[in-house]
Amino acid sequence: MKKVEELEEDVRITDINHILNMMEFTPTLRYIPRNSTLLDVGCGKGTFLLWLKKHRPDVKTEGIDINPKYVEICRSKGLNVKLGDANNLTYQDKSFDVVTCFHVLEHLPNDREVLEKLIKIAKIRVILILPKTITKLEQLKVIDLHHYIPYYTPLTLKRLLKGIKAEVKPHYAPTGIYESWMVIINAENSDTLQTNSKHSKRSTENESYI
Repeated sequence: MKKVEELEEDVRITDINHILNMMEFTPTLRYIPRNSTLLDVGCGKGTFLLWLKKHRPDVKTEGIDINPKYVEICRSKGLNVKLGDANNLTYQDKSFDVVTCFHVLEHLPNDREVLEKLIKIAKIRVILILPKTITKLEQLKVIDLHHYIPYYTPLTLKRLLKGIKAEVKPHYAPTGIYESWMVIINAENSDTLQTNSKHSKRSTENESYI
């Protein structure tokens, strides 16, 4: 049995996590229609889905993640989550009203190709959260070999979104890396989206992340 001090610490950690989640996820709510369906790609341990379930129970959610352990954790929390890979999404076009993808594209070598698929799966919109440029000193503190691109500069973000109508907002994401971008894409015009092979792979040659 835990001591009183340990229980109090658990409560403090829970409160801090709740505050951080509120800061990160609340700005997305205005873009999620009432009684809509939502797919969270790369849902991890289900933090966003669980938060959404509490604050927007009207939304019918589903998640997908490549990590079997994370899928088990999500299911133990009562979440509808499947094992899957963002690189090989098998959903039909316009399967969900909203598709969310938070802190995932920076891990992929073919971010543009995956983004185009996300747009096709969504009926109404896609919501992205992407890491934003930080200083070189801060970069040294958070080097992560699992990131194909550590941060999206205005230039690399522009390349990612070329030909796509999107609303881009500065966003504070405590669970990500310092500041982030929140990108809202209108998927209703996705029928006119043309896949361009030169955007399917990253182009970051001779580019500074500052």
